[in-house]
Amino acid sequence: MNVTQCQSACSDTVTDMNSCTSVSCICTNQNGQQLKRCVDCLVEVADSDTATENGQMTLDGKCLSSVQALADMMLMLHA
Repeated sequence: MNVTQCQSACSDTVTDMNSCTSVSCICTNQNGQQLKRCVDCLVEVADSDTATENGQMTLDGKCLSSVQALADMMLMLHA
């Protein structure tokens, strides 16, 4: 699996996660759309049922738990 394929799809999400200092900054409609693009890419690259389930849980979760789930998913794919 080559997670680097998702760099462009996830770059805005990663930038926002690193630069936002409040929930209101992270949890916006625009950031939600960026998160979905990133998760869609990661799920496609991973191509597994587990990745699909984790991706759906990430998108179904509350905003802050979604950010953590995304980080966990990215770490899993790097392993």
